[in-house]
Amino acid sequence: MSDYIPCHLLANVLLMLPCDSLLRSRCVSKSWRALIDSSDFIKMHLHRAHQKANSSNGIQIIALNQNIFYTLDLDLEAHSSRTSGSAKQLNCPSDYSGNEVRLIGSCNSLFCLRYPYRREIVWWNPWIQKSWKLPSFPVEYSMYGRAPFLLGFGYDRVNDDYKVLKRISSTSLFDTDRLSWCDEVFVYSLKMNTWRRTEHFLFKVSDYDCYCTADCVLANGALHWFMKERRLNGVSYIVSFDLSSEEFRKLPCPRYPENFVHQNLRILNGCLCLVPYYKVNGRYAADLWVMEEYGVDKSWAKLTSVTMPLGSKFRSLTPLALSKNKRQLLLQIDGEKLILHDLETKCISDLAIRGDASYFQSSCTCIASLVRPLGTD
Repeated sequence: MSDYIPCHLLANVLLMLPCDSLLRSRCVSKSWRALIDSSDFIKMHLHRAHQKANSSNGIQIIALNQNIFYTLDLDLEAHSSRTSGSAKQLNCPSDYSGNEVRLIGSCNSLFCLRYPYRREIVWWNPWIQKSWKLPSFPVEYSMYGRAPFLLGFGYDRVNDDYKVLKRISSTSLFDTDRLSWCDEVFVYSLKMNTWRRTEHFLFKVSDYDCYCTADCVLANGALHWFMKERRLNGVSYIVSFDLSSEEFRKLPCPRYPENFVHQNLRILNGCLCLVPYYKVNGRYAADLWVMEEYGVDKSWAKLTSVTMPLGSKFRSLTPLALSKNKRQLLLQIDGEKLILHDLETKCISDLAIRGDASYFQSSCTCIASLVRPLGTD
């Protein structure tokens, strides 16, 4: 019967289906399977998923707890004071079950996972239950001593390519003052299926004066991390790496009080977000600054301040999503508890979670689609 339906009409009907229905629809016939598996259909379905996410009040979260992934569906505007959600366990990549895992980032339904003990990086789409292991990193050890690193993952829109960035900072074993640090940046390209060293990294800092996030954050087709100049009272700034041109750029930070304890670089609704932390009159507090127009210095705006009750504290605050009415802000405290912050009343309420997990070590917003890296099975 499907042979009598024009292909473009069939595609328009199938595009309305969720991922689980599409996976079952692949069994109808060879022609349906070929259509659903085609790169054009997958891209159209992804575009529709983005449109639906932008217009809907609901959000979907992938969360990690004790090496197990969960999915959580929320509607931030469903209740004015308290929202609840149900956590459902996902089937992790079978070859890595029980292994320690770190969530590096997500892009277009693909998740980048790092398995520290196995020294492996894996891409995973939980909605189609497929994973892809990246080639081994070419430099595990070098002539240098301690080598802290950070990782980032994103999509190169110009070249239709997925890439992983790894930045390594190391110092010579013979450097007694530990001020001569070597910074190297490597990039894995799916199209080239190899790791390669990028141009010389120009932003050199010392170990004592440098602070950077553990991983990069993705915004506007570029990966970003935090750094500080190597000099007394050096200025903090953001380093960006454009995934298409593979060029580095320096972005300024907003001007906020200098009495902060520390600061983090985050992402909120696709925008860069800086979170400086303070301790005022015995209370722990944090400001959230958002770059409303990417790359424009003056577009940094203070979204809100979060102050914890007496006796409560936090080490980190991660903004996850802002409701469509711009009132409810979903936050994660210390990589565990999810809370709602009302931007008008400044009230904080815990997010009730039903299911197998009551807290999460890390989490991020996501969409469901059939995306798989081109060139993979």
